[in-house]
Amino acid sequence: MSAVKSIYAGLRSLGLSEEEDRRDLYERVTGKRHLTQMRPSEQEGVLAELRRVEGSLSRWVPWRRNQHRKRKFMAAAQLRAATRRRDAVAADPLKN
Repeated sequence: MSAVKSIYAGLRSLGLSEEEDRRDLYERVTGKRHLTQMRPSEQEGVLAELRRVEGSLSRWVPWRRNQHRKRKFMAAAQLRAATRRRDAVAADPLKN
């Protein structure tokens, strides 16, 4: 399976269907907002980040009703938090 197909499969498994969330993830990992602009090594980096986020969420036991919705919410929240941290460091790199 190609890296692009694997990325879309990972996004689907995390429930990240919003274009802005996907683009924020791409930009956070590679600095580019589109898969077509990335080199294969950068695409592999995006795939590694998806695997990392999915691995941190796999500790949940999906036995409750609506658990998939909670997983989707948590994945999006983790990506937003990482983007805010990156923006804070970019705004004032000497603070950290």
